[in-house]
Amino acid sequence: MAASFRETLSIIIPAYNEADSLPAVLTSCQQLDPLEIIVVANGCTDQTASIAKSYGCKVIVEPEPLGNDIGRALGAASASGDVLLFLDADFSISPKELHHFLLPI
Repeated sequence: MAASFRETLSIIIPAYNEADSLPAVLTSCQQLDPLEIIVVANGCTDQTASIAKSYGCKVIVEPEPLGNDIGRALGAASASGDVLLFLDADFSISPKELHHFLLPI
């Protein structure tokens, strides 16, 4: 992979009861070496937020389900990076494939 995005990349992941799939998603994201990973845990009744915290993510907890668009907006508003990568918490994408989203930058 090319250079690290540590100083510029914020990964934003809206999540609604994603405790089963989130660990694989976060493991893949960490391999991109981002500045931060933000998980917007909205309407969750499972361990989504605590799993995200255990991976060192910035976690925004909203008690009501928000939908993806509002979750993305909340994550973007709290992001520190110049580059925002929005992902879904339902399934993992390999770091090699994720990196292709960053190549045009």
